[in-house]
Amino acid sequence: MNGLKGKVALITGAGQGVGEGIALALATEGVDVAVVGRTLAKLESTCEALRARGVRAAPYEIDVSDTTSLPGLVEKIVEDFGRLDIPVNNAYAGSYGPLLDMSDDDFRKGFDSAPFAAFTLMKACHPHLRGGGSIVNLVTSAMVRWDPTTYGAYAAAKSALRSLTGTVAVEWAPDGIRANSIAPHALSPALAGWAKARPEEAEAFVASIPMRRIGDPEADIGRAVVALLGPDLGYLTGATIPPRRGTGVLRLMGTRWPNRVYGVGDEPDARVSLANERTLLARVRTADRARAGRGRRPNAVPRARPRRAAGRGRSDPVRPRHGRLGRP
Repeated sequence: MNGLKGKVALITGAGQGVGEGIALALATEGVDVAVVGRTLAKLESTCEALRARGVRAAPYEIDVSDTTSLPGLVEKIVEDFGRLDIPVNNAYAGSYGPLLDMSDDDFRKGFDSAPFAAFTLMKACHPHLRGGGSIVNLVTSAMVRWDPTTYGAYAAAKSALRSLTGTVAVEWAPDGIRANSIAPHALSPALAGWAKARPEEAEAFVASIPMRRIGDPEADIGRAVVALLGPDLGYLTGATIPPRRGTGVLRLMGTRWPNRVYGVGDEPDARVSLANERTLLARVRTADRARAGRGRRPNAVPRARPRRAAGRGRSDPVRPRHGRLGRP
């Protein structure tokens, strides 16, 4: 166990995909789960799988975009389970596509279901999290992609959630509450549907992944959440963890491209040009090899040349070169 046995988690969007994977991973550690989502049949299916692992689980059918209902939801969960330790804000019900094709209402849906819902839910959970609670918010690598085409609304909503997470981490730290973000990429039902509909694009995408596979919602993303919630990372708060198939290393360690994330985001609808991806990466590597060949460390910042002392050479704006007026 990872010190989590007996705790209670509230997970939104837990009827499928990443939310379900996180729930299953936490159940393996003995965490009881309040399964929150919009489709009761999916919630009940997840609950059956959780109970099979020996934990308590209950479905709560609700649309988190209706933020007025969230305080009551929290109190109901605390009443049913006796406590609440781990809120996981995973649900997102916004739209994807070019911004010019998107209505104001479609754009607003992403904010209602992500940062606004998380804001209300976290405030409602706060009294129950004092002294050791830990919040996990699901964001996306699309926030920092160089080409967020068709992901503008999604990235904007998740960027707001990431910023909100950092503020919560600082303001609530004196209360003993941690808050971190996870920016995953996993084989969700949406991604599986895209791969089936566009097998050639999916094959090219997988070939571009350093680990040559897409993350599993439970084995990869869920286990990352377990580690984040455990005592070994108890001093970590306000961070964004990128469990993304080997590309997180580039994001964390890169200095030339601090906002670069290689690969696509969390949903399959982005029209990403893999040729552009590879061309940009090839240019970076070529430039680095050229610097290394000149004896300069790759990615090093060039140092300015020292100025000559006054009165010595052409850099002196006052005295002539030879130090005597009138001499040629």
